[in-house]
Amino acid sequence: MKSILNILLVTMFPVILSGQITLEHNYGQQMNYVSVASGEFYYVTVGNNTITLWDSQHQWNRDINIHLPYGYYLTSNSAIIFSRTLFDNDDSDIEVALQVYDSISSYKVIIFEENGNKLHTFDNTMYIFPISTSAGWKLLRYEYGPTYEQQEVWSVPGNYHLSIESDD
Repeated sequence: MKSILNILLVTMFPVILSGQITLEHNYGQQMNYVSVASGEFYYVTVGNNTITLWDSQHQWNRDINIHLPYGYYLTSNSAIIFSRTLFDNDDSDIEVALQVYDSISSYKVIIFEENGNKLHTFDNTMYIFPISTSAGWKLLRYEYGPTYEQQEVWSVPGNYHLSIESDD
């Protein structure tokens, strides 16, 4: 009897100590997890000129409707930077930097506020990303053309929040 109890304990003990990996939610398309501000995180999906934000419990939070230039479109990788205060000092709206494409492989990065207000357009731009310097936050821009490539440094009026924290 003792040996049966020992066998049960040995075989069941690892199951008791370990959790199981379970599917929480299937978005049915590419999804990213972004930090918008300190402690503010969202799952993000992109499609049909709309960026959808989902909270940490996978509940719909809001849609951000984007009005793109004629002939340009979003892809699942279009949303590249989210912030509340990088591109302006007003933290009431979420700001989104989007990489958009046209049918002949021309790229732009357009910065929008959540309310649809366009803050800036970078033509012929593959990507931008924020960096922290001793002189404040800057944007690095990778520009390209048929016969050239260059990188530029741009100043921005606000601050960016980098985080690896979770809101859970």
